Amino acid sequence: MARILVTGGAGFIGSHLVDKLVFLGHQVTVLDNLSKGKKENVNKNAKLVLGDIRDNLSGPLKNKKFDYVYHLAAQTSVKKSFDNPEENAEINASGSVNVADYCVRNGAKKLIFSSSAAVYSPAARLPLEEESEIRPLSPYGNSKYFIERHLSQTADLKHVCLRYSNVFGPRQDSNGEAGVVSIFVGNALQGKPLRINGDGNQTRDFVYVKDVVAANVWALNLGARGVYNVSTGKESSISWLAGKIIDLTYSASDIEYREGLDGELRRSCLSFGKIGNLGWKPKYSLEKGLRETIDAFE
Repeated sequence: MARILVTGGAGFIGSHLVDKLVFLGHQVTVLDNLSKGKKENVNKNAKLVLGDIRDNLSGPLKNKKFDYVYHLAAQTSVKKSFDNPEENAEINASGSVNVADYCVRNGAKKLIFSSSAAVYSPAARLPLEEESEIRPLSPYGNSKYFIERHLSQTADLKHVCLRYSNVFGPRQDSNGEAGVVSIFVGNALQGKPLRINGDGNQTRDFVYVKDVVAANVWALNLGARGVYNVSTGKESSISWLAGKIIDLTYSASDIEYREGLDGELRRSCLSFGKIGNLGWKPKYSLEKGLRETIDAFE
């Protein structure tokens, strides 16, 4: 049994991770300010500590020691990072540096950081590999890569960075990076239009949250440092996604198109070959994950 801290553990991905860690018998503490996370998401066998990663963590976490730290607390919206780049930097850059410093000061064995496909260049050849060109289009992507670089220069802290493709699943609200799935499912179940930004031919690599959790658990036992893509290696267009969700929900919803968003990649698909060679592979197809997500919504 290990003592584990999960920042952002009341949120979408974090709460699923906490559930799994508790199931595996670990002693889990969640640090969350509940600005987006929900108290009811937190496993009853985990301890919830209210706190903000931008503050001095020695206060809320006084007299606590952790073997491992999962850092998922973040500002997750690309659009919001354009609207309020200062807040994005405060949370995703300064706040994450604060978490890393806390780990060093308190002797954590490893920090596992949730990064993003948003760090990659839109001109890089698909599927994107960890060595592909880095050129973020958004303040959000910039802040994630900033922390990757910061960790690579922190000699006293063993770490793993997991670059997620577009994560989806139960408990996701409409504000996440891959919130399109939750928005579409919610609208389809209510018979509302599914609105697509742009022509709908843009693609994403959708990975189910349970597969992302499995990758995080895998990283716990990884001996080396490193950066790893967590993905399915498959592209799906947003128009196809909308049509599939309408079919699976037996919805009468229409699909509507509107102006595209700044900072949005045209195509995205990540190779998971590096992590795959070490033992992790996605187990959920997009359709299977969508069915579980729809069941949770219903």
